[in-house]
Amino acid sequence: AMKAPVAAAPATDATTQIAMEARIASLEGRLATLSQSANGPLGNSRRAEGLLLAFAARRAIDRGLALGYLESELADYFGQNQPKAVAQVLASSRAPATLAMLTAELDRIAPSLSDPETDEGFFERVQREVAGLFVVRQAGTSPTAAKDRVTHARELVDIGRIDQAMAEIARVRNNQKAAGWMAMAKRYVEASNALDILE
Repeated sequence: AMKAPVAAAPATDATTQIAMEARIASLEGRLATLSQSANGPLGNSRRAEGLLLAFAARRAIDRGLALGYLESELADYFGQNQPKAVAQVLASSRAPATLAMLTAELDRIAPSLSDPETDEGFFERVQREVAGLFVVRQAGTSPTAAKDRVTHARELVDIGRIDQAMAEIARVRNNQKAAGWMAMAKRYVEASNALDILE
């Protein structure tokens, strides 16, 4: 009768140890789950904050407004991971280039881009005008006359395809007269690309 408790004691210790290990394993599992669930919303919240900052910066730049307090927020949030994109966005806000500005400037310079070179002779002008009477162009190809290219570039600006509009203007014979517009368009494209990276 006395030997039964002695034999039970080691079994109880072994059972207690197994139970304790099971509880520790269970607690570690729950802790890991809690840690993941805590980091999940926190991580999502952090990503949402970054997206909101980039979106706010895009709205300001699209309107030609200064970034104000967003400058420091963008530098703090994205500065370590995307320093070039942040620098480009900040530079773009200081020298704004909006779609409205691009449209207005292209409209302003369109006549000088569409006009033929003033130094062409009588025969060159007559030849150009005769050649322009009949233009056969395959659907989907770019226009060749300066006026058509400028019109096409204007349509591309209207739908936000600034890089393609720049390519059209670069093909115009008088394209040196569009140097200011091209620089503004380049700033717009660079700012848009930088904001895409941040978003």
